[in-house]
Amino acid sequence: MRLLNADTILITVFLFVLMILIPAVNIRLLTKRKHSAILYFLQVASAFAEVFLFCLFMCNAIIDMAFERYYFTAGIVCLSLSLITVIAGVVVYTATNRSILFDLRLSPDLASVFSVIEDAIIIADINGDIINTNKPSEPICKSRTLSQLLLNLKEKTSSEDFIKIENAVNNAKKISKAEVSIDNCSFHMVVSPILIDEHEVIGVNILFHNIQERVSLAKQIENQNVQLQLANKQLIENIKIDNALKEEKERLNILQSIQISLFDNIQSIINYISEFNSSQKESGILDYHSCIAEVTENLRKAFLVVRASVHNLAKNNKKL
Repeated sequence: MRLLNADTILITVFLFVLMILIPAVNIRLLTKRKHSAILYFLQVASAFAEVFLFCLFMCNAIIDMAFERYYFTAGIVCLSLSLITVIAGVVVYTATNRSILFDLRLSPDLASVFSVIEDAIIIADINGDIINTNKPSEPICKSRTLSQLLLNLKEKTSSEDFIKIENAVNNAKKISKAEVSIDNCSFHMVVSPILIDEHEVIGVNILFHNIQERVSLAKQIENQNVQLQLANKQLIENIKIDNALKEEKERLNILQSIQISLFDNIQSIINYISEFNSSQKESGILDYHSCIAEVTENLRKAFLVVRASVHNLAKNNKKL
């Protein structure tokens, strides 16, 4: 028979408290933690540990020594099963997370990666606290929270661009893209969520890619295109003017040829009449029939030349 002394009572109370504490911890884990295989293994191992504590409790509490060996044997068995369950859980956890552990060993320092990226990168957690930035983002972000960042950007952007940024940051569960201007510098903004398990959002990543050079080049090309169009229009007008001047020159040449032809014919007729009068005075015989015939022939030739020139002039007018 075992005597119920103070040590026995203290050990019994301590084991009883542990028996109550283990279920309370399990209930909290089940309600607060995400269910996973390792959690289930932990629940099974704790159940065996609970039985082991109960066996110790009974071994210590009962007075009849004859039943003590049965509880002791059961306690050893439950303790062994608890240890086996823990080992099995560790093996399963290691096997399922081997690829993750391998990636963690090979993953570089993200801060070093961000430091060499030329784009401005701002990373914030789910509560809106900015946890990481790189050097190119210093002119844009000097805040510690996304709300402060939005207030600062409101002063540096137009109302239209600020609405784009605000909507993208507030709807960070999906990827948003937009072109905005900050302090008269153009950026291509990309806001994307940071996910775990492909569905749970734990933060937001904001990237600003400087496209000022591309925008300036596009404006230069657009201005050059406008200048080329104006030059093309001016060239067309100059060609039209040049063609009109060439046609006008041809008309003037025709008119000049008419004028010269008429002048020559008239001069020849005048000379002939003068010679005819002189010859008639010397001979004393007045024969006007031959003179009129000669003058008529010369006038006919002059008329033919003028008619041909006028015909050419009419053709040129039709071309216009």
